Amino acid sequence: MTLLSGCTTYQAKPLNDYISLPQALTQLKGGDKQSVSSSVDLDVYQVAAIALLNNRDLNIKRAQLHVNEAQLVSAKLFADPQLSANFDQPTSNAPGIVNAWGIGLSYDVMSLITHSSQVKSVKYQVQQAKLDMEWQEWQVVQQARILFLKSLSEQQQLNLLASSLKLYQERYQRSEKAMNQGNATLETVSTDLTSLVDLTSQVNQLSQTHSETQQALSELMGLDSRVIVNLKPSGLPSEIDKQDIETALTNLPKNRPDLLALKAGYESQEMKVHQAVLNQFPSINIGFNHASDTGSVVTNGLSMSINLPIFNGNKGVIAQERATREQLRLEYKNRLSQSANQVNNLIEKRHSLNMHLDSLNLYLPKLKTLVNQATPAYNNGDLDALVYINLENSWIQKQLERLNVQEQISLNAIALDTLLAIPFKSASGENK
Repeated sequence: MTLLSGCTTYQAKPLNDYISLPQALTQLKGGDKQSVSSSVDLDVYQVAAIALLNNRDLNIKRAQLHVNEAQLVSAKLFADPQLSANFDQPTSNAPGIVNAWGIGLSYDVMSLITHSSQVKSVKYQVQQAKLDMEWQEWQVVQQARILFLKSLSEQQQLNLLASSLKLYQERYQRSEKAMNQGNATLETVSTDLTSLVDLTSQVNQLSQTHSETQQALSELMGLDSRVIVNLKPSGLPSEIDKQDIETALTNLPKNRPDLLALKAGYESQEMKVHQAVLNQFPSINIGFNHASDTGSVVTNGLSMSINLPIFNGNKGVIAQERATREQLRLEYKNRLSQSANQVNNLIEKRHSLNMHLDSLNLYLPKLKTLVNQATPAYNNGDLDALVYINLENSWIQKQLERLNVQEQISLNAIALDTLLAIPFKSASGENK
């Protein structure tokens, strides 16, 4: 009863089938202050901080970490000794025969030998789990930055298209009215209508994409995906110079959480290999016995059992653990090589994007000048409608292209930050 008093009791914890999705920022962790209330536009730092605290996948990862920590507590505990007892009742009626009994206490000595390597292995597993969680937190922050940037960029494109759409609608109404009065040709009206329909379709497609981006951002922050989060423009990601990239790439194995997690996993596997090697030696079980036979002779004795490693010798387990260690070594090496290639690819892409943006910045003003010069001629009927519409449409599409290229440059910078493990700093200088 004394031993049982120290046992943990069982308490049921049934699942809750009620679906509860936060409808406002004030229902989230970090969302109870006026600075992040529902009426205030959030900057990218606030969005990242709220996502970090409330992302549902991260909360599951944090719960998994508790499981790993509990496994470490279990690994630190030593094996319990074994208590044995026996009772023999004679079936014959010979004189002087009494009931025989015995009691013994034994312990597996091998568990003491392998205990240290087992604890070290689980410690590295816990370290790996913590680093994996840190890497996932890193990913959530970067994803919040990406969705924030895409949402603002899409809104800029929609604003541009909305302004053009209004002009197209007014122009079509004027040309239709003029045609009814006999002052415009069917060619002009059909060209205006075609341009209006095409632009309307483009607005609808972009609106759908923007809605999906907003839903993804809300869900990432732990909100109901139907909730629209108000955003305000923040500083764009800054480009990293080549020297800083080289330095960050050199220091990558010491800084990036996923690589550190792989290292911890490798060290844990090293301990498993060590433990497997120790387990090839004979397992020894030592015990103490106190017994009384049917002749009422009481004896004390020692017992020892040892397995003979003739056929098995734990060779299969050793081979398996060593093969797993080699697999982890190659996986780590591959992740390093893959990261270097990804960084180089992003640098090349950044160069191409910058050249593309420079080209657009050079020729867009000239295209705008042509549109301004062509507008009066078109309105006076001195310029073919199709020529003018194509010119104006090129002006609109090239502006959209510039916004898209600017977005891609910023996304490229975020990707480099992620790969190179460069901290995302808030306005106060705090690392994210």
